[in-house]
Amino acid sequence: MKIAQLFNHLNESDDQSALESKTYTAIQNEMTTQAKDESKEWPNSLALVHDAYQVVGVERPTPAMRAAWTQYEEFIVLAVQLLNKYHPDGNWRVTTASSKI
Repeated sequence: MKIAQLFNHLNESDDQSALESKTYTAIQNEMTTQAKDESKEWPNSLALVHDAYQVVGVERPTPAMRAAWTQYEEFIVLAVQLLNKYHPDGNWRVTTASSKI
């Protein structure tokens, strides 16, 4: 194994950034609860994700946090699904107007 491959392998296997199962579930539940609230007008799917992270008290990941970032991406997909289900006629967007995450 080349040194670069070994380094990448060690980096990937040492990634401890993934959320604990109970935290992951708490974010999912918060997103679902918030999306069901008909009084809320979400500007975009990211706002729902970011709100859930804030309510649960978890810092949003950076792309360098590979496992946590993958979970973050899963939450974005879930947010789109939830907003489409509970706010099908809403004015929300899939991403922010500037497309910055």
